[in-house]
Amino acid sequence: INDDDYLVIDKPCSMPVHPCGKYRFNTVLAILHYEYQLSNLRTVHRLDRMTSGILIMAKTAAKARAIDFNADR
Repeated sequence: INDDDYLVIDKPCSMPVHPCGKYRFNTVLAILHYEYQLSNLRTVHRLDRMTSGILIMAKTAAKARAIDFNADR
């Protein structure tokens, strides 16, 4: 799902979301940036490197805060 506010993807196992340690280029955020010119994405929840599943990213800080606020209800 890709709309004006959010991007939702199915993250594969063994791929980190953020660059860290020895993982700099083969990360979800790096691939989305270089292959699809999507930058400044904000993850709204965690998925560990070895976990696969749905990953929700907001396209603005305001939308990330809005979804975080609604999750607390």
